[in-house]
Amino acid sequence: MSGLMLLPVFLPILAGSGILVSSVTAKQKKAPDLTEEARNKLHLFSAAVLVVSAVLAIVLAWSGDLSLTLFYLMKDIPVFFHIDGIGRVFVTVISVVWTAICIYSFVYMKHEGGECRFFGLYLVVYGVLVALTFSGNLVTMYLFYELLTLVSVYLIVDFLVSGTFDYRIFTMFLLLTVVEIWGIIDWRRNYLLMQQKESELKLYQHYIRPLEELVKEIRAKQHEFDNHVNAILNMHLTVNDYEELVARQSAYITEVIRDDGSRKYLPLLRISDKVLAGFLYSKIVRAPSYVKTEVEVK
Repeated sequence: MSGLMLLPVFLPILAGSGILVSSVTAKQKKAPDLTEEARNKLHLFSAAVLVVSAVLAIVLAWSGDLSLTLFYLMKDIPVFFHIDGIGRVFVTVISVVWTAICIYSFVYMKHEGGECRFFGLYLVVYGVLVALTFSGNLVTMYLFYELLTLVSVYLIVDFLVSGTFDYRIFTMFLLLTVVEIWGIIDWRRNYLLMQQKESELKLYQHYIRPLEELVKEIRAKQHEFDNHVNAILNMHLTVNDYEELVARQSAYITEVIRDDGSRKYLPLLRISDKVLAGFLYSKIVRAPSYVKTEVEVK
């Protein structure tokens, strides 16, 4: 059921594009204006495509919360369709109004001329509007909104072929294109910057945690360190001979240093880059017991 969401979007877009292409080809061949038979066929084809698309769009809109993922523009950025409550209302209104105007335009455009251009663009715009109402996020909405830019490209080509080209229109189109390209580049740059910051944050959180554990371990041994200092300072009360005192203090300090394995990690705290310090600490801790490590920070 979700796959049918493609039809009311791309059926009118493709049908309208076909009408536009045939119109440009006919002008390049300097074909005469539409005959009555060709005009009736154009009206019948446009009405059939529009009615089928409109009915299908309304039926799908009121069939529940449907979703369809088209593709992924980037990681975690899908381009997808999703029908919600407000989308149902909009697609219903658009379909009814578009169909009514199409029927009225059969008579009106007969006197205005340029029917291929009108009905081609009419179908394309309807498909884009349905896509906008089906858009599941802002990225999808933006992509289909920019699809209307292609209509401007056709208008420029059509004006050139028909000899009614206006440089003011071309200038406006050129400025619009520059703004759109700049917006896409700026969005891409900001997205990459955001991804880089997110990666740095994950890296920081991953390696700063082991360093915090080291700091907690050192703080926990602070009380034990104070007891060792007091024992060394009061050792002279139990030893009368100076040389024996020096020997006992040296042996006691050597034993404390040997038993305190966390002292070899103290140079890591002098590293200004905490992520680097955490990375080194995590690697040293996870090293096998037969691997001897020494840390020297200058």
